[in-house]
Amino acid sequence: MAQNIYDDPEFFTVYRQLRDSSASTGIMGGLLTFDDIARILPSLRGSSVLDLGCGDGWFSRWAVEQGAAKVHGVDLSKSQIRLAEQMATARPASVDVTFEVTDLDSVALGPDTYDFAFSSLAVHYVKDLKALIAKVYSALKPGGHFFFSTEHPIYTAPLRREACQHPDDESAHWPLSQYFEEGPRTHFWLGKDVEKNHWTTDTYINALLAAGFELVYFHEWGRPGDGKFGGSSWWMTADIGPTFLMLGGRKRKI
Repeated sequence: MAQNIYDDPEFFTVYRQLRDSSASTGIMGGLLTFDDIARILPSLRGSSVLDLGCGDGWFSRWAVEQGAAKVHGVDLSKSQIRLAEQMATARPASVDVTFEVTDLDSVALGPDTYDFAFSSLAVHYVKDLKALIAKVYSALKPGGHFFFSTEHPIYTAPLRREACQHPDDESAHWPLSQYFEEGPRTHFWLGKDVEKNHWTTDTYINALLAAGFELVYFHEWGRPGDGKFGGSSWWMTADIGPTFLMLGGRKRKI
């Protein structure tokens, strides 16, 4: 079972403050990456949608706005699901929106149930990536799509994550290490040790292919030369290398 850090009251308070303050600027990871993904997503009108690691349900609400007929969001955090339910009240009565507190490693998904599945910055928390992707494949109807974003493997790999400056010209660089050592990582974020898992780009892509998906989208998100994020060590990586990895797969039609 993944760490349930978002139900830590102290952590969740700080996280929500960051989330709320970032809403207007879009500097939270999920908001940053979604603009790129949204442009190439298939139409959701009349679709049945699965939102994995839904958080406060922001994508679920977006799917409703796009005309989805049914949306089901799942997240391990009771605090996040509570927010999602509160914020999903303003929707057409004809749209079926439900939320479930469950771990992504143990979530039960019926076969051929959904037209579209989505996950924003959540799969790096699961213990068994291949099992989850195979489960999503089974849950999709033929021709259905699964799109997800995750922290980029060059960012999750180092045991110590901190951008550095070259002593000669103060240019930023990222000290990549332990890339091929897949497995658990503990990183300090918002005053707490947060547990995640690191997999290589190769593992992400091959997990999709092994499950049966046809790869339809691959994007390494970064903002080279943007300078938008100032001197933040975390966001400095957006200027010097990909911060997020985004992938999309389509279930083959019978």
